[in-house]
Amino acid sequence: MEKVPLKEYRKPRILAVDFNENEVKKIKEAGYDAKRAFTGLYDRDEFCIPTSTQDIEVVLFNYKKRTFDTPTQRKKHKESIPDGFDFHLVVKETFDKGGWIILYIGEDADPLGLEYLYIHNLGFTWTENGYVSASQLKSGVCPPVFPKFKGETISIGDYDLGNLLKRFHKSGNWILLTNLKNIAFRTAQLEQNWLITDDAATPSALAIEVERKFYEIVGQTDASGVILAPKKVVRYGGIIILPDFGEKNIDVALAIIQEYLYDRNPKLYSEPMHEWLLDYRPEPVKQLQSKIIEIEEKMKKNIEEINEKIQQEENKYSWLDILLVGSNDDFKNSVVMALSFLEFKVEDIDRNLSPKERKREDFNITDPSNKSFYIGEAKATKRGASEDFITKTQNHQASYSRQHKCPMPDAILIVNHSHNLEPTKRSGRFYTESEILERLKDQHIKAIDSIVLHALCQKVLGKELKREQAREFIRNLSGAYSDYKISDV
Repeated sequence: MEKVPLKEYRKPRILAVDFNENEVKKIKEAGYDAKRAFTGLYDRDEFCIPTSTQDIEVVLFNYKKRTFDTPTQRKKHKESIPDGFDFHLVVKETFDKGGWIILYIGEDADPLGLEYLYIHNLGFTWTENGYVSASQLKSGVCPPVFPKFKGETISIGDYDLGNLLKRFHKSGNWILLTNLKNIAFRTAQLEQNWLITDDAATPSALAIEVERKFYEIVGQTDASGVILAPKKVVRYGGIIILPDFGEKNIDVALAIIQEYLYDRNPKLYSEPMHEWLLDYRPEPVKQLQSKIIEIEEKMKKNIEEINEKIQQEENKYSWLDILLVGSNDDFKNSVVMALSFLEFKVEDIDRNLSPKERKREDFNITDPSNKSFYIGEAKATKRGASEDFITKTQNHQASYSRQHKCPMPDAILIVNHSHNLEPTKRSGRFYTESEILERLKDQHIKAIDSIVLHALCQKVLGKELKREQAREFIRNLSGAYSDYKISDV
C-alpha cells in the first residue's frame, strides 16, 4: 500500500460561511486552503460544514437577516461532515484554540441571532427616549436592531487593524453595532477594541475587535523533551466584527489575514497529527537509511566545521536581517553597521546624548571618498513610509545648521517600512508621489528604502560591487529610491 506524507499547512485554513463560489475561489487564488460552508439561507435550505473544526484556523462569516431563523428545518447536505447545524460550535472551537473569526454583519441583520454564535450585547433597542444598548433589552419593548449609520464622518482608533480598515472605509455599509464596551462571547468579558466609531457626541462602535490572550511556553527542548530557557509568549485569538463591505468583503478579509493575524498568532497553521508515522519505514528503507548514517558519521567532522563557520557568519552579519524586519534601536544599530560596512564614517549621535539633551539627528555620516557630509535618520514602521519622517529630517537639518552656524547639510533618510510584507511587495508603499519627490530633492534629502541598503551590502559581500561603488551609488541618488534589485548599479 502506498504511503504519502501528511500534509502540513504553512498558512491558516479558512472556512467561508455563506460566501459564493467566486468569492471562495478568490481566497484560493491568494494561496490559501479555503472551503465554502453554507447555512441553508441561500442554498435550498441545505446546510454544509465540509470540514472538521480541528482543521480550521480562520472563519469568515457572512451574517444576514434570517441566517439562523429556522436551523431545525434545514437539511444536511451530503458533503457536510457534522450531522447537525453546528455553526455555533465552529465559531466556539476556532476561538478556543486561538483562531480568528471575521464576522460581516448585513444592514438588516438581527442582533439576537448572533447569540446563537455566543456573541451577546450587540445592537440597539428603541425606546421612547431613543436608541439604547441591547444589553438593556430585558426592560425594553422592542427587539434590538442595527441602526444605519447616518453620519458624515467616522473616527478611526489608534490600532493597526483600524488603520488597515481605513483603506476600505468607503466600501463599508456602516451600521451602529453598540455604544457600550461590554460585548461578551459565551458571557465572558474579553478585551475589546473599538476600531472605528461614528463621530457623534455619544459615539457608537462601527467596527469592533474582541480578543483573548493565550499564553504559551516556548524554547528549544533537550533529548528528554524538557524546554531549555523557557519563555512565555503571548498569542491572540479573537472575533473581528465588521459591517458588510459588499464586493470588497474578500479583499478586506485577505488584508486582515495577511497583514494582521500573522502578527497576533504566528502559529495559525496545522501540523501532522500522527508524528509517529513519520518515523515508520519498511526494512529495505531502514537499511538504506543506515548507509546514510554511515556517510554522515564519516563527514561529521567536516559538517561541524562548516556549521561553525556558518554560525560565525550568521553572527557577524546578523544586522543584515534586521535591516529588513527590525525597529527602534535594533534597526538604527543595523543601519550603523551597514553604513560602516560600506566604509562610511558614522557617528551615532543619539547614543552619545545625555538623558536631558534634546533629540538630534540619529547619525553624522562622512563619505571618505570626497569628504561629503550628511546627517542621517533611520526610521522603521509597519505601515508605508510616512511624510512625517521627511519633516523630522528637515527639522534636524535646520537644527544642525543653527547649532554649527553652517549651511543646511544634506541628509540621508533610511526607512524600513511595511516590514511585515515581503521585500518584493514593499516598493509601492515608499515615497512615489511627485510632490514628495520634489520636496526631497529641494531639501537635499536622499530617501532610501532599507531594502536598497540591504541589497548594496549583499552585492558587496557577493563581490558584485566594490564598497566605493556602493557609496557612489548613494552619493548619486536624488529624491527617493526603493528598487530592491538595485537595477541602476
